[in-house]
Amino acid sequence: MFLKWLKWRLYIRTKNKWGNLNFLNFNMKGFHILKVLLLYRFLYSIFFYVVSYFVISKLSYFLITPQKKLGNISLLNNISFNYFIWSIYFLMVLIYAIVIGKKISDYFMNTQDHIWLSSILGIPKKNQYIWVFGENLIWKSIPILFWFLPISLSINNFLESGVYVYLKVLVLSMISYLLISLFSFYIYNNISFKRQKNMNWLSIFIVPVFLRTLICYFMFQLGLKFSPWFIKFPLTRNGVNPEEFYKWIENGKTLSLTVFSNWVNSLFHFIYLPNNIFASFIIDSIEYKKLFFSIFIYLIIGYSVILLIKINIPSNRISNRIKLYFFNGLNRVALLGLNPKNYAIFKTVLTSKYVKRKLPNLYGNLFFWAMLGFFSSILSLTTNNMKIHYLALVFLMFFPIYFYVHNIIKGFVGKISFESDKNLLLLFLISGKNIWLVFRIKLLITNLIIFPFIFIGDIMIFCIGNISIKLLFLLIGVHASSMVLFVLICTIPNILSPHFNYLNVEEINEYPDKQFIEQGLYYFMTGFFIPFLMLPTALYLTDNISDSLYTTVQFTLCIIVNSMFSFILTVCIRYKVSKQQILEDILN
Repeated sequence: MFLKWLKWRLYIRTKNKWGNLNFLNFNMKGFHILKVLLLYRFLYSIFFYVVSYFVISKLSYFLITPQKKLGNISLLNNISFNYFIWSIYFLMVLIYAIVIGKKISDYFMNTQDHIWLSSILGIPKKNQYIWVFGENLIWKSIPILFWFLPISLSINNFLESGVYVYLKVLVLSMISYLLISLFSFYIYNNISFKRQKNMNWLSIFIVPVFLRTLICYFMFQLGLKFSPWFIKFPLTRNGVNPEEFYKWIENGKTLSLTVFSNWVNSLFHFIYLPNNIFASFIIDSIEYKKLFFSIFIYLIIGYSVILLIKINIPSNRISNRIKLYFFNGLNRVALLGLNPKNYAIFKTVLTSKYVKRKLPNLYGNLFFWAMLGFFSSILSLTTNNMKIHYLALVFLMFFPIYFYVHNIIKGFVGKISFESDKNLLLLFLISGKNIWLVFRIKLLITNLIIFPFIFIGDIMIFCIGNISIKLLFLLIGVHASSMVLFVLICTIPNILSPHFNYLNVEEINEYPDKQFIEQGLYYFMTGFFIPFLMLPTALYLTDNISDSLYTTVQFTLCIIVNSMFSFILTVCIRYKVSKQQILEDILN
């Protein structure tokens, strides 16, 4: 019965994802067209497999062969090349398994499949978890067939390990991937249930904040090591001196080798890490006593984590105050920018089960805090009269904010996305009201949720970095205008290619046409628009703008440009969402 249900689910999800490409205005109907589409995907996957095989073989050759000729280098001191490559491979598999487990948990928390399984098929509750997990694991693991198979095959071919070793790699990859993804799913599922049930302060506030603080501190210390090299960036009136620049690059390579060599050696010499255990097992260099001891230790650790997750920590006076201060702070900010009706909607969104489960996403992802820590360390060692000081500052002005907004829009897609309230939109349209009102409220709520955390980041930069009060206010102004613009830009895929036929709110951003638009915007923003906003700093670094004029041009002009583009985008989006075509999309 499971196989029949699995076949039906995969068919439905494939047809739902690929059957209606709104952006391309290409509707697919009928089983025959769906088979053609699946055949096309299969042929494309084979092509990708062949290309990846040769590309990775060449990359492996250029990366490893010089080391074989020159002998051991300091970065891989006394580490077997076979061991090193397989360890990297299994590290990728384990990370991917953890991510997939979390994604399956997010899907499971918003699915109605268990109701259908219980009422129609009469599947027991315990088996429902297994069925939903198994179906999602297969659905979301399709990329691994076309990513990790070519990678592992090219590595095996280059190392001339043979068929037996490759079979060991495949079996070990599948077993470890299945177990780690299942463990990750179980942990995230239990944490999510606790968050939405009783607002567990440990998983919502203490652990996420501690982890981000740790990453920020680590990158701050790393930045202190690289700051002296970064400050010596060669500049001349006409640009960058080529000879000094190449010398500066070589010094950076030497510094990187010095800094990371100990970490890399420690990471790969510690045999009890899972990826190192698997690599040692593949090349037959591990003692079986160590292997069984490692398995025993990880079983104890896994069982202990499961027991710890099941423990219900009762709320106390401290945790209740943390929740109170947190939500009261957001409510005060919301009251400043919303009227009573919109404020009620904001409060409903903030206290929903969906937002409670994903509340730590508001703190920003680890990459955001890593950039904040690294560039803050550079600011702490430079002063306002140093040009490099402003180069580090403008990096913090744009890139972390864009990544943060992009992460929030994707993380809270079930509430922030234009399509998430399709029934509400339908009621608005039937009653003759303009659905722009719904979209405007979502924009206001998104900006009001994001701004307090950006403001906290600016205060941290002010406390750590050597910036003046004037620069702080200008930085807050640029961040506020950039935030509004970036939120509008990140919602463009939902406006250009809305999908209201999703089976789960977590699938809203998984449609191919929407992903195509999103990736195009991402590369446009990081490769062109944000560097364009940083152009005054480039002119200032090469003495084409004076010190007195730089602040006005870089900060004030950015606020004006951001505000202008925000106004234009708002007008265009309002026109788009007001069209009758939206009603047809919802009904379809």
